[in-house]
Amino acid sequence: MNDRLRVAIPKDWPPEQAVGALLALAERVGGKPLAKALQFPLPNDKRAGARRGFDKLQREFQADARDFFSEPMEAHHTPWAMRRWYSTCRIAYQRAFEYGLRAGGADRTEDAQGNVLQANERAIVERQVQNEGAYAANFLTDVEHGEGSMSYQKRADMYAAALQELFWQGYLYADQSPDRYVQWIMRHGVGFTDTENCRDCARLSGNLAGLGEKDTEVVQAAGRIGGRWGTGVYQAQELARMGIAPQSGALACTTHCHCKLVPVKRPTAKPNGKPEKRFVSLAPKEFTGTGRNEQGKRVVTRAAEQGRRIRLAVKAVRTEHRHVGRAK
Repeated sequence: MNDRLRVAIPKDWPPEQAVGALLALAERVGGKPLAKALQFPLPNDKRAGARRGFDKLQREFQADARDFFSEPMEAHHTPWAMRRWYSTCRIAYQRAFEYGLRAGGADRTEDAQGNVLQANERAIVERQVQNEGAYAANFLTDVEHGEGSMSYQKRADMYAAALQELFWQGYLYADQSPDRYVQWIMRHGVGFTDTENCRDCARLSGNLAGLGEKDTEVVQAAGRIGGRWGTGVYQAQELARMGIAPQSGALACTTHCHCKLVPVKRPTAKPNGKPEKRFVSLAPKEFTGTGRNEQGKRVVTRAAEQGRRIRLAVKAVRTEHRHVGRAK
């Protein structure tokens, strides 16, 4: 039996229209492998190249962050300086997401407006930019009034580490097919002495090694350790909808995380329960310089600019990462 299919495409059709038509045809004739091959054509060497490209981007962004968060800081307390930093973050975050897409196998061409990211992906990146902006403005307020204890370099390095989250988000959104599975791997031990083996990563990965007795008890009490199969395996779309990825600010270890995602096949065992819909940290952190009183109301633990810090804290919550699906 001849399983080849010849399709004639008008010469004047742009690539996006041609691919779209082929995908629609593939779905009608039951050609799921064809559809995936057309959508995600990047071979492994190209995917590995995307990871190397991201590593280079991260080093460059770290240098930019160290330059911005350097002494003296007075020059950075201007609207122009903050707009420049927002622009630097926006460019780096978008490129990190694009590298994640390619590492996940998705090859994209620019649309008529010059966009590589889909509208929902651009919305995700912009939320991250605004969220990090709230923390940056709060840190600069600390510097201005001599409050807080974090060093300039540490703050800069945290920004560079946070770029990993955008990479992993792109990796997840590269292919949201229901038959794509990834495993959350928690790395620790020799060579990772700065890794925090946090409650959240232990629960997500199903690996409780390195946890203290109290943390182990908290994770075990929470249940659903390691996802539906207990091994840290998830559908890629499940993690995307939960709104969580390695190096996420929502994790207890935040940017100190060294976890990674690796592609795996669907486990043969029967899953325990349904996919999770939302990630909730086992050790949630309040916005820097704030806390909660006995009534659960947010209070500022800094002396200066309390009203401004409350507004920044509200902005940080409002712009936390969440899943944004593609328009139908």
